Amino acid sequence: VEKLREAILKRYSNLSAQEHMTTQWVMQSPIALQTMTNTLGDSSDAAYLITEQPFKLSDSPDDFLVIYGVNHKNSGKAVYHNIIIYQAYKYCGIASAYDHCYGPECVAFAGSAAEYLSNKDTGDIDQLYALKVARNCNGEPYCLEVPIAGCGKGTELDDDMHVGFRAYIEPESKSGPAYTELLFDRVVHFTAPPPVLELDSK
Repeated sequence: VEKLREAILKRYSNLSAQEHMTTQWVMQSPIALQTMTNTLGDSSDAAYLITEQPFKLSDSPDDFLVIYGVNHKNSGKAVYHNIIIYQAYKYCGIASAYDHCYGPECVAFAGSAAEYLSNKDTGDIDQLYALKVARNCNGEPYCLEVPIAGCGKGTELDDDMHVGFRAYIEPESKSGPAYTELLFDRVVHFTAPPPVLELDSK
């Protein structure tokens, strides 16, 4: 994962990079039941992560995310792994990607780490992923578009967003994977660097 991070930052070294932390999102069922916490139907069937800091996404080609980490399905920690872009205000899900595609409109991230690393860089490349998220993908592979629209169909340019992650059902335990046994998914937000002011010596 660290090698993948370095390759991503190197690929876009001409841009400013802000790395976003991810954290546990939903309390697990046994704890929620004891603390009378409403988990809104989500429970111990999955590990739920979310980015801590909100972000905005403009329509500039130099403004995009790269989401990367372990493909939890391919690593054997889940039977299903997905990523969702949320409008922050109403937690409205507006764009999704999956470990593998299950329909014609699906965006999959399996195999995407090969865009940044080769097999000689790491022997576990099939267990990693790197998904780009932008307003316009312009035909790029392994890219998820976030439409400019209202809640349910997209987000407006001035809307705050979060990235949510789900890893459902570890095959061995038949429940959600333990957070302590996962490498959390990671997010880098790339933007154009600020202009440089040059003073004329005259």
